[in-house]
Amino acid sequence: MDLSETQITNALGLAGTQAAGLLESDHSGSMGKHLHTGRAAQSGILSALLARNGFTGGETILEGDEGFLKAMTDIDPNAMTDIDPYTMVDAHPHETDLPMENYHISDVYFKIYPVCRHLHSSIDALLEIVKENQLELEEIEKITVNTYKIAAEHDDYHPTSTEALRQSLPVSMAVALLNHYQETVDLIEFSYSPPNQKEINDISGKIQIKIDSNLDKQYPQSRPSEVTIFTEKGIYKNKVDLPQGEPENPLKQGVEWKFRNLNPDVDARVLDVIGNMDSYPDVRQFMGDLNSFLKI
Repeated sequence: MDLSETQITNALGLAGTQAAGLLESDHSGSMGKHLHTGRAAQSGILSALLARNGFTGGETILEGDEGFLKAMTDIDPNAMTDIDPYTMVDAHPHETDLPMENYHISDVYFKIYPVCRHLHSSIDALLEIVKENQLELEEIEKITVNTYKIAAEHDDYHPTSTEALRQSLPVSMAVALLNHYQETVDLIEFSYSPPNQKEINDISGKIQIKIDSNLDKQYPQSRPSEVTIFTEKGIYKNKVDLPQGEPENPLKQGVEWKFRNLNPDVDARVLDVIGNMDSYPDVRQFMGDLNSFLKI
């Protein structure tokens, strides 16, 4: 939008005062969680447009005494006297020409399953056991999951909607396991009342979830889950500290693989456009090329 420094400051101030999104909407499996990111993007665009037209926003919305940082942390506000906003985006502030991996945006994770992130370690651990030991579905007698408290609390065995299903650890594990045996893609699809509902219920009924106090101490530095599968011929155990898609455990197939699986009908050349984004002289030309391949 070609905003000036002052306009950018105002835009950030206006966006910051609209920041919202309560985890309570996550617990019941409502559609509210899907609103968070879209609403945030809408607020960002609105803030930039307002700032461009002279609307002012708080200049210290991030680091101020009653700003975003102090509102969103449990640290004593009186102890937060020397906040450096540069460290929010740059792991090495005040240095220039650093590679992209030094920026905090590179620390985001990518999901391989369309469910709550707290469920991913358990799914990964489960599928690794089954694949490595070539276990058949009929062999599985019981599955135990020891994990951290927040993950274990996602223990709804009878979700009543697609959104609630995505917050259910036992049912998500059951769907992932069933999809593995049906040789579907790893980007598993989740929907309420699928045709194989009885099989999913049978599998989830074999899953026992427990809070592990030792694993709970490791969160949020990691998202540990220890899964054990009991069969007549043996007991198989696996522990995953960080699920696929974390910076320390990247997606094996890569983000491009995920994009292609989710968008099989999209022209693959769009990836070249995105990959060369920095070479475009302005965003209008970039969006023009992008839209030509996306046919928007």
